[in-house]
Amino acid sequence: MGPVQVNSDLKLLFSNNGAAASSNQIYMNMKLQNTGSSTYDLSKITIRYFYTSDDDKALTYYSDYVSIGSASATFNNLSPVHAKANKYIEIKLASGTLGAAGAQWPSQSEVTIQGRVAKADWTNVDQSNDYSYPGSMSQFGENKLVAVYYNGALVYGTPP
Repeated sequence: MGPVQVNSDLKLLFSNNGAAASSNQIYMNMKLQNTGSSTYDLSKITIRYFYTSDDDKALTYYSDYVSIGSASATFNNLSPVHAKANKYIEIKLASGTLGAAGAQWPSQSEVTIQGRVAKADWTNVDQSNDYSYPGSMSQFGENKLVAVYYNGALVYGTPP
């Protein structure tokens, strides 16, 4: 049995710009929202997107935009493997505070993270066999197959 989700006011909305199952990039456009009254340290948040590696070609994460602070990513092996995932991309936020629900600048209650992943040679990836791939999702909506962790504890989503 996988990790048990703890109660949290964090919610993740996801969009992949309508990317087809065969695309030269994995699009990960996310909005992390705080729906509660507590604040969150963004440096303690990690987001995991689970996928199946098509080959051994190197992948690169491109952080296109982050509304608070910055983001980086690492590529990791999943253990134990799942039928639709043997790896995951872990996105880490560098700094900042996610304010309470309804908070306005400078302590916003939502952070936007726009990123994408591509192979070094820009050949297509097959997303149809990826656990976190939501289909061609061009509008923001919940994707509970992407997991959010706070201080190492699962707070949103269902990992494989």
